[in-house]
Amino acid sequence: MTEPLFSLAGVSKRYGDFPALDDVSLTIAPGERVVLIGPSGAGKSTLLGLLNGTLAPSQGEVRALGRALDGLSPKERRAIQRRIGTIYQQYQLVENLPVIHNVNAGHLGRWSLVKALLSLVWPLERERAEQALAQVGIAEKLYTRTSSLSGGQQQRVALARVLVQNPDAILADEPIASLDPERGREIMDLLVEISQTTGKTLVASLHAVEFTHSHFDRAIGLRGGRVLFDCPAEAVDEGMLGALYRIG
Repeated sequence: MTEPLFSLAGVSKRYGDFPALDDVSLTIAPGERVVLIGPSGAGKSTLLGLLNGTLAPSQGEVRALGRALDGLSPKERRAIQRRIGTIYQQYQLVENLPVIHNVNAGHLGRWSLVKALLSLVWPLERERAEQALAQVGIAEKLYTRTSSLSGGQQQRVALARVLVQNPDAILADEPIASLDPERGREIMDLLVEISQTTGKTLVASLHAVEFTHSHFDRAIGLRGGRVLFDCPAEAVDEGMLGALYRIG
């Protein structure tokens, strides 16, 4: 059997007295496309933070790429995190820099400090950056100031940065929440295309549940920090969504 890419065993995460996640156990296999859905405060972003090692569990074990994250040295943790690409709602770009520098940030986990500083003066690996931008449809923006781009274009830059990073898995935390419906669909199409063509695992948290059936293999419904359901995406029906988003 193929070893899971990610696994959580009895994981809870608390912020003070608030249980963001409560006794969650699950595994995610290589190549899966998984959507996390649920109301605000359900624990979706917390779950992604545990998967990429930016958060530590209050209880339980998190494993990523075959390693238990608890107890790793800083160097070992960084080595794991280099193999996990994360895309955020707010893009996390340096807006006053040209696009190529933001794309090249995908190299920072493996470049030396000297090489990274040199690239700020004279951008390195231009061909790879241009290729990544071509994959997301904006190759002509290579030297454009990032702040002049639209929200959809900036999210494409963030995607190109992940392509340059070349991780084993892509985590996307509300990647289309700041975009209009048309741009949002374009970004979701791109994420799925990248996952399909490269075989990379994709785990995305979304409020836009309409993408569940069309873009994902598996759906995990979270409510109040607990897994309400974990099933094939095509099995999610109106009754399940009603229970997930019920008021009160």
